[in-house]
Amino acid sequence: MTRSAEQAIDEAQAKLGERCERLLASSAWNKAHTTTRKGLLERLQMIQDTGLKPMRVVAHRTLKELGRIPRSHEGHQEDAIAAVRRCGADFDNTPKAVLLFYSHRWKRPNWSEDLGKDLPWASAERQQAMLEGKRFGDPDDAARSKAKALIAYGDWFKRCRLAMVGDGVWNDISTSADLEIFWWIDWASTDQDAPGPDMAALPAFAAACAGIVAAWS
Repeated sequence: MTRSAEQAIDEAQAKLGERCERLLASSAWNKAHTTTRKGLLERLQMIQDTGLKPMRVVAHRTLKELGRIPRSHEGHQEDAIAAVRRCGADFDNTPKAVLLFYSHRWKRPNWSEDLGKDLPWASAERQQAMLEGKRFGDPDDAARSKAKALIAYGDWFKRCRLAMVGDGVWNDISTSADLEIFWWIDWASTDQDAPGPDMAALPAFAAACAGIVAAWS
């Protein structure tokens, strides 16, 4: 990629970032509350209407089926608006789709599944492999420890809500028996082959979620 092409990409991403800032500062955004299904759908729609990338999430049940955090190119993510519409609302108009933002650091940023080894960013072998289209990065270790912990946390979180544990802290989250948890996870939700537009919308994605779960790793 030429320097001028890189500069054009950087400028385009900066403009998207400015759009995101204006959106979060707007009165329309701040009047739409994610504690109601209507407000959550309004926020998610505003993200798209502003020209930002739509929010994509991964269902908790999908993580349980896979037993790992999938990469974006595998296609396990779904449109957040579709998920919220499908799940509906409880008797308080609280969304039964619970969107959670997963904050974490990647365990193996230099790992290549294609090559079966780690390659430092600055190495000539890494640069050549990237030119050949080899993929790098893995948010988890080989034992899938983070995925297991995340799955266990999601299961625990749902049990707590069904038992109405944590009211006063999570009282804006549904206690409906058929609530569904959906995760925003960078590795799965962001296009890993062209992450810029998703990263520009990151603050809006976080602000559309019911909570942030941080991994201690």
